[in-house]
Amino acid sequence: MGKISMVAGYVLGGVIYLVTAGIFFSNGENFLGLVQLFVPPAVFVLPWLASPALGIMSLASVALMVVGAALDKD
Repeated sequence: MGKISMVAGYVLGGVIYLVTAGIFFSNGENFLGLVQLFVPPAVFVLPWLASPALGIMSLASVALMVVGAALDKD
């Protein structure tokens, strides 16, 4: 169960990462798109600027990774 949760968190986090960058690039905010792609801590802040729904999904992906790591017995 732990590995499934971790993988789900990574997949959801990766989708949010790319969707957020895509939103910034499509809105003409190229600097924020580049920051999203090349500055890893921006993953926790910039989704909230793009959309509140992406921010909530970002928190869910982090929570899934933490739960998966806690449940992982290996």
